[in-house]
Amino acid sequence: METTQENFDFESQLAFGEEGEHEVAIELLKRGVVIQPLYQYNTTKDETSPKIITCNGALIAPDLTCFKTGDGFFVEVKTKRRWINYKYGLETGFNYSHYKQYMEVKKYTGLNVWICFNHVEKEPVGKFMCEIERHHRYWDGMNEKTGERVEKPMMLYKFEVLKNIDHE
Repeated sequence: METTQENFDFESQLAFGEEGEHEVAIELLKRGVVIQPLYQYNTTKDETSPKIITCNGALIAPDLTCFKTGDGFFVEVKTKRRWINYKYGLETGFNYSHYKQYMEVKKYTGLNVWICFNHVEKEPVGKFMCEIERHHRYWDGMNEKTGERVEKPMMLYKFEVLKNIDHE
């Protein structure tokens, strides 16, 4: 397959994310969590995420299915290069449409879903987790001054609600 800029960006982003998932899995294993990672990627342009199948259709599955002392839960890992420093303070976040999928997963399975932001380049660096519902705010992706879309809608989390699992 010829490597185009589009293929390179997708492949490098995929590798970046998978490396972050692996790092978070190792931290959870150290804490006695048993993990079933869901790496079902097809690295073509038609990439698909792992799915959870319900009677009403398929949902995007969080990255890790985890078990500890008889309890099950999911962890979605988002590897990030930078924080958002906005008027509310330090924030990080992810795609709102994925957030809605993970909330449906929680509804159908009855299991908690945790979000883990693996910040790797700009301080503070580390693996920061919280339950997915502990978000700070929804952002519609629009620039408040110009009214132009600059990003997909996101669910944002304040630094203060995130637990750094590297320093427990």
